[in-house]
Amino acid sequence: MSMVWVAAPMPHQPSWNSKAITATLVTIQQEPELEGWYLDELEARSSGTRPCKPIPPPIDGSTRIGSMRISLIYDLQNTSNADYVLATPQSADIVQMEELRGKHALAMTQALAWGPKQTLIDWVGSARILIPAHETVRVVFEIEHEIFDAHFPCFVQSEWTPAAQRKFVEQVLSHLEKFMLFDKVHHYRIELPVPDFTIGSSPLQIDTQPTGRP
Repeated sequence: MSMVWVAAPMPHQPSWNSKAITATLVTIQQEPELEGWYLDELEARSSGTRPCKPIPPPIDGSTRIGSMRISLIYDLQNTSNADYVLATPQSADIVQMEELRGKHALAMTQALAWGPKQTLIDWVGSARILIPAHETVRVVFEIEHEIFDAHFPCFVQSEWTPAAQRKFVEQVLSHLEKFMLFDKVHHYRIELPVPDFTIGSSPLQIDTQPTGRP
């Protein structure tokens, strides 16, 4: 007697819902944090006591001169009829990805942290966020990007201007079309658009100066 094996049909995978939670970019802010040894170098250059030349790395061999905290502030609107809770960045229920500009290709990332607007900066990424049905909640998404001396060769203190900082932020974000959060529980896709800085329009808000000293 012959037997015929019939493959079971693959379970239907629902499409990702990108309409339930929508995001509108409000502004982008930044907070630079420079290393103390690099601030000393900038002051020496500004006073004329040290010529402008590539900075030798510190004793530990690092060329890192600081970091830039970039805050992308979005209004998240819940268009569904049910309350929604955005899990923390550390949750296994959320997959972070980014869409590369001009390529429409996705890349995995773990760069984003987030938290409710107007919480202490150290709390960002530590709390779940409730977005009630048919309501809008302002949320801060943050990236921390390391700065190396090669980014700002032969800088002096007076050149560490808001315009220079803005240019650095634009370079960091210029390759991105959007960030995406895939919620595996609800099957939601939350799209966080990034401005196209090549067309000259930007919502950047520059209101901080370099820090780093205790």
